[in-house]
Amino acid sequence: GISVQGLLTNISLGGALFQSKQHMNPGASVTISVRSHPKLPALRVAGDILHHQFDVVSNSSVHCVRFKDVHEQLAEQLKRYVTTLLKSQGGV
Repeated sequence: GISVQGLLTNISLGGALFQSKQHMNPGASVTISVRSHPKLPALRVAGDILHHQFDVVSNSSVHCVRFKDVHEQLAEQLKRYVTTLLKSQGGV
């Protein structure tokens, strides 16, 4: 798969929206490295691109990613990532 870096939003254990400058086609397999937050370890998650759209506001592509092989440890990391992200945005 392609290795990419970018921002994950709208995360669930099944997948997420993934924002990146790099444009990827549906069906592409990707490994996403997320430099998430100073307090968190880097997150690496594998997935498949389902579809994408161009976001004019952020001038980047927003991809819908379906995660592959979400094991317990990764599920924990994802939860921690979401929680920390919400706290840092004042959402919790």
